[in-house]
Formats: sequence, structure tokens, C-alpha cells
Amino acid sequence: MTTNTHNTIHKRYQHNLNQIKKILQQNNLTIAKADKSKAMVIISKDALKGAFIVYFNVNSDILKQINCALVGLIKDRITPEYTLQL
Repeated sequence: MTTNTHNTIHKRYQHNLNQIKKILQQNNLTIAKADKSKAMVIISKDALKGAFIVYFNVNSDILKQINCALVGLIKDRITPEYTLQL
């Protein structure tokens, strides 16, 4: 059984979260995890998209090698009973 005080606090927290979401959406911002730490950052969605593009351009050769290796592993594990019968 919840108390009236608990419900009031819960409503206040929910209101605050909704206000934060609204501000983030209005300003085209998002919350992201920073590096490998537990830190969180608020960053522009455009800046985040740019960071991804830079990362993929710098690491494209490595990512292609990883992709090829994964595709090879998947192909090696597919057996005739798992293939689709068309």
C-alpha cells in the first residue's frame, strides 16, 4: 500500500523527467554514455552523428575485417537443416 506522500513524490519525479525529455527534444539533444566510464553526457544529436561518421571513417578497414570474420563464422555454423527451403 502506498502512502499519499509517496504518490506526490512519484508524481513530482515523473513531472521532472517529462520536463527534461521536453527540453532535450526541443533542443535536439540526447543523453549518451561517455567512453567506457559510467559518466553520461548531454550532446547534440548532430554532434553525435558527426562523431559516429568520423569513427567509422577512421576505423572502416578494421570494421570491414570484423564484418568479414563474423560473416565467415555465421556461414560456417549454418547447416542444411537451418537453411530455408524455397
